[in-house]
Amino acid sequence: MKTKKITTTLFVGLFLACLSAQEGLDAQKMAEYQSREMAKELKLNDAQQGRIEAINLKYAKKMFAIREADGGMFGKMGEIKALKKAKHTNLEAVLTPDQMEKYREELEPKFRRYFRKQMGP
Repeated sequence: MKTKKITTTLFVGLFLACLSAQEGLDAQKMAEYQSREMAKELKLNDAQQGRIEAINLKYAKKMFAIREADGGMFGKMGEIKALKKAKHTNLEAVLTPDQMEKYREELEPKFRRYFRKQMGP
């Protein structure tokens, strides 16, 4: 379990390290993509969708701020882990338990793959 958390944190860190290399990718676009996929895959109702869009934008902006801050990515892993935990807490307040499970098991890995692909080979 600890290895899975470390691996996830490393992937998030690598993702953030490469964000600046992706021309045109910004917090707004990242949040829009995540919100669109979550609405489709989790079958969000209108009330959920509005709250999810706000959460995704809030945390995308925070991720980009961490990425832009001084220091190496290894040193930022604690902040990234805390941010991910806070985002999950916010999502849990909006999503049903089944939706949250699907988000963790299917969508988070999908988002990592998508953004890695956007960054090129």
